[in-house]
Amino acid sequence: MRPRFSPEFGVKYILPVVSGLAGVALVLFITSKYGIGLAPDSANYVSAARSLLAGRGLLCFDRTPFTSWPPLYPLLLAVFGLGGMDVIAGARILHALAFGAIVFLSVRLLRTALKSSALVIIAALFVLFSNTLQSLSAMLLSEAVFSLLTLLFLAAAAKLLAVRTLRSLVVCSVLAALLPLQRYIGLALVLSGVVAILVWLRGWDLRRRFASAGVVLGSAVLPVAGWIARNYLLTSTLTGQRVPARRALFLNAAAVLQVVRHWFLPSLGTGWMSWVLLGLFTAALGFLMAYAWRSTRGESSTGAILTRFSLVSTVVYLAVLISAASLVAFDEVSARLFSPLYVPVVLVVFVGLERTGMLVASKLGRKRPVKAVLVLLCAVAVLHPFNWTLRFSRRFRVYGMGGYTHQEWQESPLLRWLRQNRLAGQTLSNDPAAVYLLAGKTARMSLRLTDDVAAMCSTRELKPGDHLVWFYRVERHYLYELSDLREMLPMEVLHSAEDGAVLVFRAD
Repeated sequence: MRPRFSPEFGVKYILPVVSGLAGVALVLFITSKYGIGLAPDSANYVSAARSLLAGRGLLCFDRTPFTSWPPLYPLLLAVFGLGGMDVIAGARILHALAFGAIVFLSVRLLRTALKSSALVIIAALFVLFSNTLQSLSAMLLSEAVFSLLTLLFLAAAAKLLAVRTLRSLVVCSVLAALLPLQRYIGLALVLSGVVAILVWLRGWDLRRRFASAGVVLGSAVLPVAGWIARNYLLTSTLTGQRVPARRALFLNAAAVLQVVRHWFLPSLGTGWMSWVLLGLFTAALGFLMAYAWRSTRGESSTGAILTRFSLVSTVVYLAVLISAASLVAFDEVSARLFSPLYVPVVLVVFVGLERTGMLVASKLGRKRPVKAVLVLLCAVAVLHPFNWTLRFSRRFRVYGMGGYTHQEWQESPLLRWLRQNRLAGQTLSNDPAAVYLLAGKTARMSLRLTDDVAAMCSTRELKPGDHLVWFYRVERHYLYELSDLREMLPMEVLHSAEDGAVLVFRAD
């Protein structure tokens, strides 16, 4: 009889739980001093949750309808508010649990796809020490929850393709409905699932496959279509105001490669040599992914299906992301937008490494030495994310995460004054999100270069008694500079601080 506490038992039961709890503790540690990280988008998520709790519907902090993002994330934040907890404090708990769940589920999925317990452990460490997942889990942004939903959908779709049961179809459909309600690009993942159902769901006739694919697709499209219809009725836009992209397709594709390289390797330096090394890394990555696909193509196990489906989902998601970023201007293609694919990419890479090692071992007739070398190389590679965690987790705790949770913002003299004083009239600012999140006051964006200032004054859109909160450290190329505003409009300084000033508009 196999002993109860065997290595397999440890990898199957103990490792996922311990790793998941470590993930929860890590996020709580990083955010223990200044709280969860806050960015400009965070202000809109927080405002939407608070306005919903107040019975005003989903509104941004400038009182405009919440349309640029789907509604699921602020709804989750509002749940914490129902229990009397502050939305921002609730987000910290939500994200710690989300990262712990990501790590827990990743270990379970890696164990399904990999045969080597040693490689499962090393791959699990890659997830636990991921700078991308750690950073985003410590920021009040939607990617952490979206990454968790992505993993759940991949697991559910692989289960459906492997066991072909009604229960697995229902679970897959529910997750398909949630994905685009968390991030619009979640439809790309659902599309990959629909394709996989039509092509890989063997054992069911064509009519049943089309029906299953229709259920999954309909579950995803109908809820988000209702949300988009609401956006159009309120603002005459489908997903908020969008402007044309300014980055070419090639630059976006290169940015993706740099992100993936950073996941596995330290900086490659600058100059032509860095491009050569990036090319070699890309070739190696492509080979591992291609071999992971080829070596699992004839297998029908859940792990093999999960590997192939992870690869298909990665390709479809990337194609949609790069195309969208090349057509519409939104955030630069970065680790943030690519983060939902971190675990799928790690899984496919490690399957490719394991299958390549098995091929080399069979050719050389030396299974154990080849396996030992492979494990050693992977163990050395995991030192890169581990070093990042050691260097930055304590730094994040001491100085705060990026954005408005950094120490400079948290200890801002100007924001301290704003919290202690009331401003009459409307408030403008070159960073209204900071005013809302850190001072608890509503503000709108300062005057843009495209604004007709004279018309705004004549229509009383700007009037005496309104205030301008100006942060010296914030630069926005599309806004009038403070010096330009003071030349065009009569105003005087109400309060001056080291990092900014509050000015009040006076009658002409």
